[in-house]
Order: sequence, then structure tokens, then C-alpha cells
Amino acid sequence: MNIYKSLLLLFGCLVLIAACSKNPLKTNVTTSLPTPWWEPLTPDVVIDNYEFYLAIQKLVSFCSEDLGGFYLDILKDRLYTSGENCLARRSAQSALHHITHALMRLMAPILSFTAHELWEIIHKEKNSISVFEDYWYAIPEHQLSDDQLEAWNLVRQIRDKANKHIETLREAGEVGSSLQANISLELTDKEFEKIKLFESDLKFIFITSAVEIMKAKTFSIEVIPSPNSKCDRCWHYAKSVGQDSEHPSICQRCISNLFGKGEVRVHA
Repeated sequence: MNIYKSLLLLFGCLVLIAACSKNPLKTNVTTSLPTPWWEPLTPDVVIDNYEFYLAIQKLVSFCSEDLGGFYLDILKDRLYTSGENCLARRSAQSALHHITHALMRLMAPILSFTAHELWEIIHKEKNSISVFEDYWYAIPEHQLSDDQLEAWNLVRQIRDKANKHIETLREAGEVGSSLQANISLELTDKEFEKIKLFESDLKFIFITSAVEIMKAKTFSIEVIPSPNSKCDRCWHYAKSVGQDSEHPSICQRCISNLFGKGEVRVHA
């Protein structure tokens, strides 16, 4: 988990850097508006105009919104509850390995000391070159189709809406965390065909204890408190908690991960 903790440290440093870099140092040029992190910045915008803060904003946006607010938030369940050597957990660790190596090189010109310290943690062998002497890191190509990417975009949009409903229940004192909630989604035919790709893993994506999807003419969300008991290990609310006499405080999923073959995770 050293890499995971290092990522959180780097994200915190980036937020501080961004807070101090909202305005460019050179004031006699036209300031460009911030752009989403996935849209490329050209050298004439960043370098020629001395607007280095735009690059920092992109990096911070990616780390805080896409990693911290989505990917890492979902990934924690796999890292903490899956079997030690299961494919889902090892896959998550591999992804974190690639992300860390890429971000470490990207932020080296900005967070020089932090990047150097992280490099020393990862490269413990003697006579290793410095992060400032290495090349950019090539992240392996993903295997997602265009349809799958569209489905991920849609599920993220629905997740944001569901979180607002969960927050309403939290303010009313009906739930504590999102894991205490169950979600029912009514989807149009087009939405249903995309979202059903994740059906078995939707509760992990939404970080709730259950997600049910059904077809309807219009889109709607219903969020209710889970009627089930809480698992002491994974904190999910499940019917299977208490059904095993040898392990009455944990759910069947955790029992399988600890003493059996382990669960199968596909998307999350």
C-alpha cells in the first residue's frame, strides 16, 4: 500500500500548488481559460505565454476528480476486501503502479523534492538514475471499445446524480455512509443497454450495498436505507450477514474472499 499512500500525498501537494498558481506570473498576456484535463494544451499557450498554471490545473483536476473522486474511491474496496492474491486486487495494484510511475514523472518539474523522494522509495536499487534523468512513462493501452467508454461516461453521470440523493438521506439522518443505501434505477432502453454492462459491479461503482436497474420510459432514481445488517469486514449491508455460524459478523462475500475461492470482479 506504499504506492497508494504516496499517491494521496502527491495529490495533497498538487492541491496546494494549484492554490498558489491560479494566476500566471506574466501579466501582460491574455489569460487563457482553464480547459478539461483530457483536452491537450499546446506549447504556445503554456510556454510562450508563461501560463504554466494551466498545466498544473489539468494535473490537479485529473488527480482530484478522476482519481481521488472516482477511481481511487471505488478501488479501495478491491484493495481492502478481496483475497490477497486474487486477480481483482492484483489488477488494481498493477494499475496503481502504472499511474504512480506516470504521475511521478509528470509532476517532477513542479514537485521536484516529492517526486525525487517517491523515486527513491520505488527504486531502492543502488546506482539508480534520478527521476529527472528518466524518460516519460508509457502507460499500457486500454482494451475498452468506444461503446464501453460511452457506458463509463454514462455511469459516472448517473453516479453523480445518485450521490445527491444519498446526501439528502444523509442530511435527514436516514443513512450514515453511502454503503447504507440501496439504489433503484429506472432507465430508458438506450441507457439500460449501456448500464447493464456493469450490472454485477454497479454496487461497487456507486459505493452502495445494492443497485437494481430496470427499464422505463423515463430516467429516475430511488434511494432507500438498506434493511440488512452491516458486515464488520467490508461494511456492506447484506442479507448473508449472520447466516454463517462460524463467522456470524461478516457477509458471504468476505467469507469467500477469506476462506474460499474469492469473488469475481469484472469492472470495479
